[in-house]
Amino acid sequence: GNWNFIHGGYDNVVNGWACSVMGYHCKAIAGANHVTISGGSLHTANATAAYSTIAGGTQNIVAQQLSTVSGGSFNEATGAKGTVGGGTGNKATADSSSVLGGASNLASGANASVIGGNTNTASGNSSVVGGGLTNTASATGAVVVGGRDNTASGPYSQASGRGAVATEYGQQAY
Repeated sequence: GNWNFIHGGYDNVVNGWACSVMGYHCKAIAGANHVTISGGSLHTANATAAYSTIAGGTQNIVAQQLSTVSGGSFNEATGAKGTVGGGTGNKATADSSSVLGGASNLASGANASVIGGNTNTASGNSSVVGGGLTNTASATGAVVVGGRDNTASGPYSQASGRGAVATEYGQQAY
């Protein structure tokens, strides 16, 4: 591509326009314009990832415009404006979704967030999982504060503790 800057490293492939890449074995696929990969190795910016950033780590992917992976390993920001802060194996797959860190977390609802923990899912639009282990917020506006094995599946419901299930509109389970 044109107007690219490869700062160092080796085996980098930059086919987008106006990209800045520093690292090892990194790829900016044709169409991934104005992408920044600022360190680490084996990163990929897909063709639709214009104006996206990978700041470091290894084997991270940005796949839609304005998406960001700040670091860690095996993280994917595949929703437009999606963000993964770090950790390992985290995925932000919907528009404006985010995972701050942890391991194997998924934010798949639009505007959904997982703050951290392990194997948590925020799949409802505007849902939040604060952390913990194997928690799920699957309805619009549902929140799991933290804990373990909690489910908030009713719209605007809230669950916390261990094994709490909130299935009704606005229900709170502890």
